[in-house]
Amino acid sequence: MNWTTRKAFHNLSSRQQYNRLCTRRGFHLSVGKTHLQDRNGSNNFLTYSSEKNRYHVTCGNLGSSETTENLASTTYFEETSLDFPPQTPSAHDNVVEEIVYEDSQLQNVEIDCFENFQNLLRQCCLDMNINHVQTKAILRVLRTHKCFQNLPKDSRTLLKTSRDRINFVPIGSGVYWHIGFVKPLEKHLFFYAADEIPLVLEIELNTDGLSLSKSNPMQYWPLQYRVINIPYFKPVIIGVYKGLDKPYDVYNFFENLLDEVKEANRLGGILIRNRRIPIVFKNFVADAPARALVLNHYGHNSSNPCSKCKVNGFRHENRMVYLGINHEKRTNEQYISCVDEDHQKGKSPLEDLGIPIVTRVPFEIMHLVYLGVTVRLLSAWYDGKFGYTAKLRTSALNEMSSRYVELNKFCLNEFARRPRSLAKFSKFKATELRHFLLYAAPIISFGILSEEFYFHLLLLNVAMRIVTSIKCSKRQLETAEKCLQMFVKHAEHLYTASFVSYNVHGLQHLVDDVKELGHLENCSAFVYENNMPFFKKSIRNHPRPLEQFANRLREKNYIQHVPERNPENHRLSVIHTNGPIPECIENTNLIQYKNYQSNKFNFAVDDCNSFCKIRDKSICRIENILTVNEDVFFVVQTFQNVTNFYELPIQSSTVGVYKCKELSKDLQLISINYVTAKCYSMPSWSGSFSSTQKSEKNNDEYIVSTLLHYIK
Repeated sequence: MNWTTRKAFHNLSSRQQYNRLCTRRGFHLSVGKTHLQDRNGSNNFLTYSSEKNRYHVTCGNLGSSETTENLASTTYFEETSLDFPPQTPSAHDNVVEEIVYEDSQLQNVEIDCFENFQNLLRQCCLDMNINHVQTKAILRVLRTHKCFQNLPKDSRTLLKTSRDRINFVPIGSGVYWHIGFVKPLEKHLFFYAADEIPLVLEIELNTDGLSLSKSNPMQYWPLQYRVINIPYFKPVIIGVYKGLDKPYDVYNFFENLLDEVKEANRLGGILIRNRRIPIVFKNFVADAPARALVLNHYGHNSSNPCSKCKVNGFRHENRMVYLGINHEKRTNEQYISCVDEDHQKGKSPLEDLGIPIVTRVPFEIMHLVYLGVTVRLLSAWYDGKFGYTAKLRTSALNEMSSRYVELNKFCLNEFARRPRSLAKFSKFKATELRHFLLYAAPIISFGILSEEFYFHLLLLNVAMRIVTSIKCSKRQLETAEKCLQMFVKHAEHLYTASFVSYNVHGLQHLVDDVKELGHLENCSAFVYENNMPFFKKSIRNHPRPLEQFANRLREKNYIQHVPERNPENHRLSVIHTNGPIPECIENTNLIQYKNYQSNKFNFAVDDCNSFCKIRDKSICRIENILTVNEDVFFVVQTFQNVTNFYELPIQSSTVGVYKCKELSKDLQLISINYVTAKCYSMPSWSGSFSSTQKSEKNNDEYIVSTLLHYIK
């Protein structure tokens, strides 16, 4: 018995120690004077002294003190007399109890606790990206304490680093490591309940190239997938290609996946709990270079790069431009037949997976709109790359940038990155550019851009708010399509022809993608880009980076991962007693809170996160959060004067943008179920701006915009 077991025994109560003694010696109890027989057949007697409140063990029938000595020498205790708290006799004292325990019960409990500690330590090392050298140093320190002497000495033992050899498949000038598709998917879905798994699994594919550093020419192309009809299903890597160039033989890149899918379809789907579930490949998401690679057509700088229409580009000022709208559209049948040799190089492996290439390979908005068109607009205003008429004066740029930075005070918790100086727009991440285009741009540029350029910006803003909204009507989609076509058409006049690049041309196809696949945030590359940091962190300074990633991925997969779920519950925090309460409520039955969090909304009192829209389309500010008989209510004040922020190209209220002022002093009580959207409240600036006089902020007026990620 090790010291840990002894320590656990002495932490027990006296009666628990007695029961453990019986477990250890294998005794049988009887009433009154209890007869005990150990495993060796030795007879012992346990008597209770009411005066001293003690149990005493004596030996019998042996004629020697051997049993007493053995009993006293046990590792559980040093004396044969045990103290118990006083107790009154009861009817249960006359009941004979037979206690049959295994000798290893206590040891098994402590072994389980120790294994749980090892699992937590392993998970911590993987989550914090602690390398093997650091992990080994931590183990060395922990093992100096007697509690952790049984920890492994080497980090590879703790992390379960695989010793299996990694099989690479040569593809062109590089190599490909296939992790697997069917077996990892079956393993992942095994932890889901039967009612959580749909009748047919809809798969979305993605691939993208990345490099670990600017100085290293090596490229990595991970092939990823996710099940889009299982909520919160995170992307999983199928395989990784490494080479100095792209995997130009795209069929070799997809060969292992195609073989697995073919075999799974022959068997009727993947096997989950003795049930075959069919799989259907729904769509493929990628940026322009990856689209050209996988669809096996010429790149985005060629004369015929568009996979959705037959536009012809030409070179202008050292750039390929694609002017005009309403070009002849391609069909899936034409793509399968490879009728356009000026566009296609050959067949695509997506055809073997059953993905319609024209309709189910959307233009990806993260790269096309945010990192493409939005950056292009900012470079036109800042650098004058697309005509000097579009370039703004330094004073105007400084004013716009200062307005954007001031939005820090009003920024919501839902935004991953806070606004910073627009002068650094070339370093902006896609989430920053999304915040700028969908919410901030019309407000901070009001009065700074000329009327013509401002209207052109609103065309893009209105259209993108429609196509990224979870709920949009058929009429709104028609409006968005017209706005995007007008944006592309007038871009040549405002920003010169060189502005109309492949990304700008692709805007006019976004509405078709929404009609086919739903709102564009649902089929963007954001979720796959969020999976890239693990890939980069897994590869450290080592001459064999792909092997390192393979080891890190195997270590991660060794841990049993519980599927991520986001239930419809809520959490209230920060209790207080000084909030306003309507007179219609009795104070005895309520609790006041400052924060409310759910999978839909995050609200806070006296904060920028306190604005919401309710069912009667009123805009409110939350003054207090209450629970009355476990029901959640908001105490709100409503804006009395709510108008449109702009009237053209459509009324701003159609896309959830309002100009609000005159906050009512009357308090209203509304249920949390009455809230339809969270709102982003931003300051309003006057429309007059000149180089000698800055525009003033309207302190009593707000521009309120509904968040697009959730609207009832």
